[in-house]
Amino acid sequence: PGWRSLAVLLGSGASTALLAVGIGLILPPLAGTGNAARVTVAALFLGCLAAGIRLAGPFHLPPPPAYLGALELLKAIWGPATVWGGPAVWGLLGGIWPAESPILASLARWSLAGLLLLPLGVLAGLSVSASLYRVATGGGEPRLAVSPAGAAILIGAAGGFAVAAHNILPRWGVDGVVIAGGVLAACTGGLWWAWGREGPIVVPAAEARSASPPLGAALFGGILLGVAVPPGLRILGLLLGPTWETSQVGGLAVLLGASAGWIGTGPARRPAPGRSPGAGGWGGFLLAGAGLFAVVFLVEPLAGVLPGVFGWPEPAFSLARILVEGLFFFPIGAAAGAAAVHALVSSLGSGSPEQVIPSLPAAAILGVGSGMLLGAWFGLPWIGSRGTLLLVGIACWAAGLASLRAPAGSGALRRLGVPSAAGLAGIAATLLAPDWSAGVLTAGGYRYAGMIAAEFPRGGEFLRTRRSASVQLREGTTAVAAVEEGKEAGREGLFLTVDGSVEESWSPRTLGNALASHAAMLLRPAHPERPRVALLGLGAGVAAKSVLLHEPESLAIVEPERRVLGFLEEFASLPGRILADPRVESVRADPRAFWTFADRDFDLIVSRGPEPWLARGAPLHTRDFFRACRRHLASGGIQAHQVPLSGLGEEDVAGIAGAFLSVYPHAAAIGLTNRDLLLLGSTEEWRIPVPELRRRFVAEAVIAELTRLGVPAPNSVLGRFVAGSDDLLRLAGDAVPLTDRRLPRLVLPRRGPPGGTESLWARLDALGTRIVPFLEPEPDPGEQAHALYELAKTLTVRGAYGLVEDVAADLARLGFAGRSAWLNGQVAFHRGDRERALALWEGVLAAEPENLDALMSLGGYYQDFNLYHAAEPYLERLERAYPEKALALFHHGKNLYFLLRDGEASERLERVVEAGGAVLYPSTFYYLGMLAKRNARSEAAVEYLTRFLQEGYRSGELSLVEAEAHLTLAEVLRRLERTEEADRHAEAGRRLAEGLLALPAGGD
Repeated sequence: PGWRSLAVLLGSGASTALLAVGIGLILPPLAGTGNAARVTVAALFLGCLAAGIRLAGPFHLPPPPAYLGALELLKAIWGPATVWGGPAVWGLLGGIWPAESPILASLARWSLAGLLLLPLGVLAGLSVSASLYRVATGGGEPRLAVSPAGAAILIGAAGGFAVAAHNILPRWGVDGVVIAGGVLAACTGGLWWAWGREGPIVVPAAEARSASPPLGAALFGGILLGVAVPPGLRILGLLLGPTWETSQVGGLAVLLGASAGWIGTGPARRPAPGRSPGAGGWGGFLLAGAGLFAVVFLVEPLAGVLPGVFGWPEPAFSLARILVEGLFFFPIGAAAGAAAVHALVSSLGSGSPEQVIPSLPAAAILGVGSGMLLGAWFGLPWIGSRGTLLLVGIACWAAGLASLRAPAGSGALRRLGVPSAAGLAGIAATLLAPDWSAGVLTAGGYRYAGMIAAEFPRGGEFLRTRRSASVQLREGTTAVAAVEEGKEAGREGLFLTVDGSVEESWSPRTLGNALASHAAMLLRPAHPERPRVALLGLGAGVAAKSVLLHEPESLAIVEPERRVLGFLEEFASLPGRILADPRVESVRADPRAFWTFADRDFDLIVSRGPEPWLARGAPLHTRDFFRACRRHLASGGIQAHQVPLSGLGEEDVAGIAGAFLSVYPHAAAIGLTNRDLLLLGSTEEWRIPVPELRRRFVAEAVIAELTRLGVPAPNSVLGRFVAGSDDLLRLAGDAVPLTDRRLPRLVLPRRGPPGGTESLWARLDALGTRIVPFLEPEPDPGEQAHALYELAKTLTVRGAYGLVEDVAADLARLGFAGRSAWLNGQVAFHRGDRERALALWEGVLAAEPENLDALMSLGGYYQDFNLYHAAEPYLERLERAYPEKALALFHHGKNLYFLLRDGEASERLERVVEAGGAVLYPSTFYYLGMLAKRNARSEAAVEYLTRFLQEGYRSGELSLVEAEAHLTLAEVLRRLERTEEADRHAEAGRRLAEGLLALPAGGD
């Protein structure tokens, strides 16, 4: 009876869902963040497919009326409830489920996924069973078949799930994509019902005979480009430009594929009377395709894992991967290729599709060729990505077209020139398309480098396309690792890239990686003295080396890609053997999976994920990730999380900060570079141990490394303090904390400030209002006041005026009114209140006539406005009070230079050089050179200006002053008749000036 069939169907569906839930809970930690979604979705679909075959197949056919009743009831009740009610229930569960029950939350989510997929799986099972029956009986018909309305639902479901598994949309997450696939299926089927073209989904086979060929063609045509979205985006991205997002291109691909298959072999083009599709027809393709459509999600990870496990050489590794992908793309390519040939031939007018039908060997060759074409994700390393596509394209079209057969005298072979021309056009397009970096693209169209490069015209530091050459390229089990040679921030060097994103280099981008580890080790609590540290992500070992300099008890390095580990010893920047250090334990695991199996706690966790808008980076900046880390923090431990700011807007940073604060209520933010922010958090209240921080600066190796990184003193670290917990809460505001299921904004970095991160940093610098409560005080009040005063100077240079006011208030409380007034004057000046600033500084001088800072501020104020006569009394008093200080000599000598008192200026500036002060004030050489030129001392001018330029290029910070020095030096050299050198400097000065003037506002 109908109710019994429905009960069996429901029971099988429930057991399938539970089985899939188990697989979903076990496999994601094993598969890692990149493969968890596709493995779980595959398990669900496979289970539902099996349920459909078992219940509706030719070996278990109940009487048609009873079974049709059950399916109609299923369609009427279950379909709308799951497809339209699913999103609401899903959102409700996600909002009210206990935050501390991740296993139960996963159970609920995947159970709902099972309910949503079950009807689609049953339909697919019905279709497969019909094909099985035809193959087994040599063309016979089963009792039931799927109508075109059911075929339409399968088209939508196949396209949706293909896009879901191979291209998880970061805007919605896995859950949203599953729902979108169901909605797409329901909408497609609903259109058929609304038009009244067909009856129910499942009909007696006699009424649906014409539906089988279009079902196979439409199904495969629909998933053809959906499955192939990542490699398809290589071409579509070049054609459509950077304005198309992944979801748009993916949707377009599915629609185009479905349309081509449906038009090419639709209901109007049935096989000739008496001709059965047979084993080589659409039924056989449907059987193989429906099964392999699900298997693809399970086989692809194995295609990457097995060659790596057995240590195959790189060419064999790439070839094996492409061949495996070609095998499970075989039925897709075969069906789509045949459909395309049918459509092309029939469009010529006289021929009909059945006149040119590909044989099974031809379809097999065409299918494997097409699959290899689609599966050439990375390209064969020895001929490059473009060469791979060219090679496979030629083989595919030549073999497929040469194997077509047609009845004698039909004239069809002459018309094969059309598909041949199409094949040649495709090959020509491949030749004309620019080559791309083999390391850039993996399984995710939103990683397409051309789009990101268009968003960031200066953006060679993020993803490399044709701006660098691969020295070595190795495909790994989770990513493609490469060592590339090229320019970064204007400097030649080697770069380690993973999936095209620069992981390590000696550049501003990688400076943050080293500073993050140093800052975490310096600012951590005082106890324990030697912490147990976990570092998530190895890169080229820069961060690991930084941690080891601080003598931890142990260091666990978690790196998912063994190819990165293999590059470590070869990377030119790090000759040391980090992994050989007895304190180091290398764990090859996905950072998310590591916490599932970790059996110990850590005093410090340093996490450094890729940019959040990269697919592999997004899951490492969510509340779920921070909770997983927190479960393995020892009592009093902290997590230091590095946030790459490039390409992010304020709302994105607020979402990450909100997620971090929801896990760690006691937090602080540290600015590393203009592209990196460090979040420090703990579940317990903590302060930065300032006295201990000063003791940690004793080791020579630490001081040397930090000085090289531009952090020569403890205040250089403390001066990077951005905000504490309360201020970060204001930043987070009402932003939704980022979770694994809520990544609404982390797609292409389209909202990042066009000039870089300057406007974002202006907002962050203005955010902080309190710093003193986060600092552990010095035991002596005098030492505490001195430490705070020096810290406030550093904060003033950075522009964190809210924090400077906080320090000034605390200095006044400690009884240091003069220092407090001077700091408030600095804040007033930078905020535009010059009258108040001058009044405060004059007040300080009245109380302390030889106050160095007040004299410098007043003298510098008038110098800035070219009022050198007004500045002279203050700078003269400064030199009289501090005659041996390079600071006093330099600034007074500079002022005398502008007053044209050349002899006095030269005498003071030369004393700066003799005292070694030119290291702090390299402009000393510039002014001495200009003085020498002005007084016709050409040889001295050449010496001083040359030394000035050497210092400028050594520091890497160039301005228009250096450009002027080049031009002045060229003029002096011409006087000395050194023409060749003069021309060289004139050209260098001109190019430097043009380059600097061409930079956008705030550019580097």
